[in-house]
Amino acid sequence: MATRSFTTEDVFTTPGLVRVICSFQPGVHHDMLAFLRIHDVQTEYRDAHHYFSQSSVVDAIMTPWLATFHGPDSRIPLLVTCLPRTSSLLVKYAADHGRVDLLAYVHDHVQTDLYGCSNVLYDLASRRGHLSVVKYLYEIGYNNDRLNEAACQAAFHSHPSILEFFLDTFSDDLDMADWIPEETIYSLVDYSNLTMLQWLVRVWFPTANPDAVLEVVLPRSLTTAVELDKKDIAEWAAAELQARNLNDALLEVFLLHDNTDFLFPYINIDMDVTVADLGNMVTTKDVSETDIIVPHLAVVFEKLTCLTRGPPMGAKRRIALKECLRVSLLQGRLGLLRWLVETQEMDPEDIRTIVTSNDCGRSAWPTSLREYDADMCQFLEHHNVNFNDTFKRRVVSMHLESTTDWLGWYATMRSNTTAETVKTLWDVLVIQFFDELAVAENGSDAAVVGRCLQRMLTRDRPPRVLVLRNVYKCWQSMCVDEEGMAMKREMEGEMLAQAT
Repeated sequence: MATRSFTTEDVFTTPGLVRVICSFQPGVHHDMLAFLRIHDVQTEYRDAHHYFSQSSVVDAIMTPWLATFHGPDSRIPLLVTCLPRTSSLLVKYAADHGRVDLLAYVHDHVQTDLYGCSNVLYDLASRRGHLSVVKYLYEIGYNNDRLNEAACQAAFHSHPSILEFFLDTFSDDLDMADWIPEETIYSLVDYSNLTMLQWLVRVWFPTANPDAVLEVVLPRSLTTAVELDKKDIAEWAAAELQARNLNDALLEVFLLHDNTDFLFPYINIDMDVTVADLGNMVTTKDVSETDIIVPHLAVVFEKLTCLTRGPPMGAKRRIALKECLRVSLLQGRLGLLRWLVETQEMDPEDIRTIVTSNDCGRSAWPTSLREYDADMCQFLEHHNVNFNDTFKRRVVSMHLESTTDWLGWYATMRSNTTAETVKTLWDVLVIQFFDELAVAENGSDAAVVGRCLQRMLTRDRPPRVLVLRNVYKCWQSMCVDEEGMAMKREMEGEMLAQAT
């Protein structure tokens, strides 16, 4: 068998080859020596931020080289010819440092298309506030496809002169409505840049997107400022909203955020509250009922003229209370529901009609019941509050998903009583579910488990097959005599009929 021979080859990389050439040729192009490190620098960037992450490396190479070799006999043409990838870094450096002379030299003398070298020159110049570069790029017809990114850079880094140039130059021809997005507003608030926010509201948006001031900029500024505890910006935004009579936006932030008492004086107490909007606000998820919504809603019902107790506006107060009660029941906001029932002077018939409607929790997330203890259970029983049947099945289904020993879990649930051992409404609802089935099936555990399985199968999103299989095995183990087997076959027939 022939022996295979192997040959080791040493391959010079470009920097290695340059070192060899330079070591034997005195007077070699010093620019090539300076740019040996250029292979460590990424030359293509998605946006200006990526360039800035490595700009210090570029500056360390480019600044001394230009100081030495860019003059009457500039070596830039030779540099671009010998190391083509440096053209991209060269024009980015020029835009970043406001060097119109370099950009003009590359464009006019080297006759290189600047956009072909880089598409982020507007971004870089706008970030630094180099208006002269921005104007030059416009004069030579540089591509406008990233002007929105450039506008964001100028806004975030507080360069209104750049934005004014964009307004004067492009507002008649380009749609500038989305050039300053919500994310930029958030960032300006986060960095406490009130001066730039004021300029945008006063100058930019009235021309670029007038509706955004009312619909996005001021409401988002207020919300973000409250969340980030930027009180000076919050007070400015509140005053602007007040001046524009945008009381709904003020009311929403006041209701749904903590430490907003300072905002209430900005709300016109004679505003006309839309009942449906008020209901949507007070049932907003992920906002504490007891700590935020209830104390703030108490102020609203006490202070706003349209919600006062007596005539002529008393009728609207009743409608608003009923709507808040209805949606709190629907969304499972039981702390709010209890506050309305126990502290507000509501018509008892209004309360009875709403709480006994079997709608409780219909639009709620099941695990929210874990927030409520046995005391809440007693309140619900006292007022005959009935949970929505689909919601109860969702709660039971989530319980089933979380247990591995289904038979043991079922035995525990059936041996407990609501008043004595259960700590949360999350467990109470499951016990009530099984109790109702037991009453309907005359106490037979096998029948209860069978009906439980049947109810789970009628859900729009039934539990996993493995969970259903475990319930079925439990049911099967309970049906040991002929009577039990007959009952099981009858229920299975019903399930099959439902499925078909």
